[in-house]
Formats: sequence, structure tokens, C-alpha cells
Amino acid sequence: MSRFVVFVSMALTSVALAAPSQQNAAILTDARYLSNNGQFGAAYTQGDGVEFKEESDAAGNRRGSYSYVDPNGQRRTVSYTAGKDGFKATGDHLPVAPSPVAAPAAPAPKSGSWQQDQWSQAPAVPNQMEPSTSGPKPMEPMERRNNT
Repeated sequence: MSRFVVFVSMALTSVALAAPSQQNAAILTDARYLSNNGQFGAAYTQGDGVEFKEESDAAGNRRGSYSYVDPNGQRRTVSYTAGKDGFKATGDHLPVAPSPVAAPAAPAPKSGSWQQDQWSQAPAVPNQMEPSTSGPKPMEPMERRNNT
């Protein structure tokens, strides 16, 4: 149903853009088809120069175009596709997005080497105890106790 709404809105937009006056344009040709597998198509031509055609495949992808005569008398045509990749329209009069700007290159390394500078740190030397000048102390005998 939403696809039908898109179809109708695009058709009405093209008609509105092409109609400088309030008069209704005569329909010169009108063709439509719908197959059992989900494919459909539609096309029409109006007396004021508006043309529309669209086809859909069984997967729901659409392909079509519409044309109109702008206020300066120049024919404008928009071709489009719509499907799993989104809606894409092309036309000589449509604005084009600017090309993406390339990211600046990474600065070159300052030295001729790509290796990271290596740093080492000597292990900390623990404070050593000062040597004893008196020598070892003799052991003193301990008193033995009887637990009886």
C-alpha cells in the first residue's frame, strides 16, 4: 500500500510541477498492467508534455522515469530506481552532492625509522645494610622447662 502512495505522490508532484495554469491536461495515453507474480507497470502521457512510466518486479524493486516541461520551456526528465538499496534519482537538472574530500595523509615519521624509540631503565638498587663491625653475637642457652 505504501508503494502505491509513493507512486501516486510522485505522479501528482510531476503533474503539479508541469502545470503552470489551472487547466486540466488531457490524458493522451494511459497503460497499466498487473501480473499474478507481483509485477506491475504503469505509463501515461499528458497533453501538457508530462510523461510517466514505472515498472516493478516480483521482489518489489521499481524502475521508472517522469518528464515535464519547466516554466522556461525546457523538458526535464528524472529517472529513478527504488528497492533494497533505497531510492536513487538521476537527472541533468538535479543537484549532485560534492565528492567526499580525501582525509589528509598521516605525517611522515620524524626519523627515518618506523620503530618506536626504545627506552630502558636500570633496576633500582635496594639500600644495602651497613656491615656489622661487631661480628655475630653468641647464642645464649635457654632454660629448659618440664611440663609435668
